[in-house]
Parts: sequence; structure tokens; C-alpha cells
Amino acid sequence: MAPHPSSYSIGPIGSFLGWMFLPNLVAGWIQSFLYRLFTRAGDPMPIPGSPRHARDRKYVYCFVIAAYLMFTMYECWLGIIGQPTFYQMLGVSADADDRLIKKQFRKASIKYHPDKVGPGMEHLFLQYKVAYDVLSDPAKRFAYDRLGPAITLPDWILCKTKFDFLAHAVKVKLPNYTASLIVLVALGTLGILEFGKYWRFLSLACMLLFDYASVSRPYFLVSTKIIHFFTRRTLLPFEQVALGQQVLLSVIIAISQLAPLFHERKPKSTEAQYSEQLDRLMAIATAIRGEAKAGADLEVAPFMKEDGSINRDLKMKMADWLVERRIESEPEMRDAIGRVIAKRRQERGGKS
Repeated sequence: MAPHPSSYSIGPIGSFLGWMFLPNLVAGWIQSFLYRLFTRAGDPMPIPGSPRHARDRKYVYCFVIAAYLMFTMYECWLGIIGQPTFYQMLGVSADADDRLIKKQFRKASIKYHPDKVGPGMEHLFLQYKVAYDVLSDPAKRFAYDRLGPAITLPDWILCKTKFDFLAHAVKVKLPNYTASLIVLVALGTLGILEFGKYWRFLSLACMLLFDYASVSRPYFLVSTKIIHFFTRRTLLPFEQVALGQQVLLSVIIAISQLAPLFHERKPKSTEAQYSEQLDRLMAIATAIRGEAKAGADLEVAPFMKEDGSINRDLKMKMADWLVERRIESEPEMRDAIGRVIAKRRQERGGKS
């Protein structure tokens, strides 16, 4: 079967809605299932909002996002390779010459001619006829390689030259990019979806670059040799654009979903919250000052007289005693005192 003209549209609205709702929903189901599976009988399950529940939810959510990212990429790849190109329909390579294309079409026309396949199967012959008409015309073949089967739609019928096709492609795609840019600017101005806004602008710029590269340098986007090595399939430029845009869109949405989990922003404090914090600091400072005064009063309490004055003689004697005890506790001082005592003992022993 021939590929439908819209077979390679990436469907950003459906993908965006899927990314917004499915990961949260699936992550909740998986987390509940794991708790029921691994929680021992009689032990309480983590309560939503608790630190453990939040930590487990982060791990499960990362796994779901990674799995959904791989699924969307695989789905896009299947959507691309599942639709045969005009070259595959005629059984020729992408660099086949006009003579080989004409030869293969003659074989297909003999095999699928309405007189041979019977009534009700005329559409098969018409599909091969469309493929041959496109590939046998240099301008249409140029446009098909870069823009895809959409060029067979009625609104492209007036395009005859390469420039006509490129100008019409700009006319078709420019409103979509302009509308996307306006939406992103509006969301940023209103403060909606603020986190990751630069990634979204970057993705839009990269998608525009993909479209430009498919026209100016058709095999610039993805190395066809690498893809052919793993898949045995050479992607045409318009297929590379579809695959690249879908992968880029999915990766950008995945980043915007995962990044907030690892980038905790401190909430902005209001004037009332600042005033409350200042009052709390003043209360703490007052309590510390009171504790310091009580400690100072406790230190001088032994030297207080009945009339409230300080007995300075007693205080000085206590200070001297503390100094002496401190000096005597030093190792050098103990050694010196020991030597003096030993010397005096020897002198007393000699006199006796």
C-alpha cells in the first residue's frame, strides 16, 4: 500500500496530552502495586506526603518517564518504517535512475492492471501510477524526497518546479511555527509552565533547523549509514525529519517532566512571612541575652554579700587559688616541685 500523505505527522497535541497525564497516572498505579507486593503483612504502607513516599514516587516516576520515552520513539519508528515509500513500492533504491524506475513500473502495471486483478482492485494500479508519476518527474522527485507524500495532495497540484514546491512548503509550515512561537511567548509572559521554557524554545528552533536541513542538506540530520547498519533501511530526508522531530519533542517533554524533581525551588516569601521570621529572630535573641545574664549572675553568686555587693577579697583569693591549682597542674611545674622536695629531703637527711 502507498503511504498516506499524513502518515509522518508527529501529532504534537496527542503526544503532549499523553505526556501530561499518562506518566503521573501510571506512576501512581505502579507505586501502589509495589507497596502491596513488597510490604510485609501487618506493616503500614508509606503515607502519601511522607518523605519515603515522596522518594519512592520520584524513582518510580523516573522509570515511567524513561519507559514512555522509549515507547514513543519506538512507536514513531514503527510508524515510519511501516509505510512503504514510493521507491519501495517499485522495488528500486533511492538513487535509482529513470530507466530502472520505468522498467519496474512496467512490471507493476502488468501485474496490477485492472484487466488482470479484476474489479475492485483498481486502487492498486492507481497507487503505482502515482508513485511512478512522482519519481519520473525530477521536480516532484526532489520535493518527495524532502517533503514526503504530502506533495500528492490537491493543494500542491499547481507546483511544477522545485522552487514552487519549496515556496509552497514554506507557506504551509511557516504558520505552524509562527503559532507555536506565539504560544511559547504567551506562556512565558503569563508565567505558565515557566520551568523548562528555554528547552521549549530550543526544541522549536531545532525543529525548524531539521526542516531546513532536509532541503539544503538532505542527509545532514541522521547518518544514513548508521541507521542502515542497524535497521537495513535507508531513511529518506522527510523520514529523517519526522523521526528527528518526534524524538526531539519527546526528549524535551521528558526533560521538562523530570527536571523539577531534582531542582527544588525555594518558594518566594511574602512581606508577612518576612515579618514573622524577623519577630522569631528577635525572640531568640532576647532568650539568648537572658540566658547569658543568668549565667553571669550564677558565676558571681558565691561572692555576693547580703547587701548585694561583691566580696572582692574572697573573689581575689578564689582567683589566686585557681591560678595556683592551674600552675601546679602543669607537668613542668610538677617536675620542678618534685625536684625541690627531693632536694630538701636530702639536705635534712645529711644534717641528721
